[in-house]
Amino acid sequence: MTENREIAFKDGIEHITAEMNLIRIMLAEKTAKMAERFESDKSSSFRGYGISPDEAFHWLKQADENPGVVAPENSGLTGIISKRLEESKQEGIYLPLVKLGQAFGLSRLEIKILLTCLLPEFYPGFSKVFGFLQDDAALQYPSIGFIMELYCKNQRERGFAWDIFHSGSKLRSWELLVPFNNDIQLPLLKKAYRIDERIVTFLMGSTRFDGRIEETAEISYPTGGSHGLNYKPAFENIVKSVMEGRECCLVTLAGNNIEGAYGFAADTAAKLGWNLVKVPLSFIFRQNEWDLKNINILLREAVLLPAVLLFYGDRSVQSESNVDHIPLLKLFARKGILIFFQGNISAGLPSNLRLCILCQGNR
Repeated sequence: MTENREIAFKDGIEHITAEMNLIRIMLAEKTAKMAERFESDKSSSFRGYGISPDEAFHWLKQADENPGVVAPENSGLTGIISKRLEESKQEGIYLPLVKLGQAFGLSRLEIKILLTCLLPEFYPGFSKVFGFLQDDAALQYPSIGFIMELYCKNQRERGFAWDIFHSGSKLRSWELLVPFNNDIQLPLLKKAYRIDERIVTFLMGSTRFDGRIEETAEISYPTGGSHGLNYKPAFENIVKSVMEGRECCLVTLAGNNIEGAYGFAADTAAKLGWNLVKVPLSFIFRQNEWDLKNINILLREAVLLPAVLLFYGDRSVQSESNVDHIPLLKLFARKGILIFFQGNISAGLPSNLRLCILCQGNR
């Protein structure tokens, strides 16, 4: 007797569509409850909600007309998705949502939150549905309060959700989610979030860089062997540290050996099977200060690709007394990112910074 096997997802879009169907089922149930509420109040004109229940159902139904969407009647959808994911893995099919979750270590709830915020980008009519379900036509994306109502069954789960929306959380610190309405006067539960544009394009299968660095960064995929440089012990320790998932974030190469710095970075990228991204120092250090916004962009790209970042240039960071390195240290406290400073750049960094980060790769 032949075992029934689910078909692998043909691509990332089909996978995301199936995952979002689970959320659409939940939204349809909430819309039905809202419709009952309005039915009991005949005087309602729906003006505060942007659309009527019938219009909300219309937009929910529109998604069913897209290819690859499983009908809401299928109660075993979760199990089917799991089996199709396993088949996709066996066949080596690249699924951006899976890659994103693995790269940033996201929980299942964090992924569901991302997908919920992705709905208006995937199905434009859902911006109206969210306004209707949140009693506010201006809320075109899900708010913290709505997310909690949708996914949290008790106060304990709401506490977990607050952590997910904390400014230092994975979704916020990596800017996978960004505020839709950043009005400081709004109650926290009313603050809505959308997915960052770069993450949307990544999930849709784009292989392009973040547009803010596309013309600045130079990407390559080193495949060659050793450049014959004398750094084998450090090289092996660094690669081992990354492969074992330890905190190996940054390596600085002191002195003026520019060729050695490049060779070390290229060999490490080749050994790991990663890309190598070269970026001019001027992109991250301006007017005697670290440009934390641009550094954040680069770090996120390094995780998405993944990549070894190589900062190059002949302009040294100024002396310790003139530059605050603490923000830089905090940003580099990321897991699994290798960053090399080429040439005499590292000479301007404080010795304790170099020592601290070099130790992370060898402990």
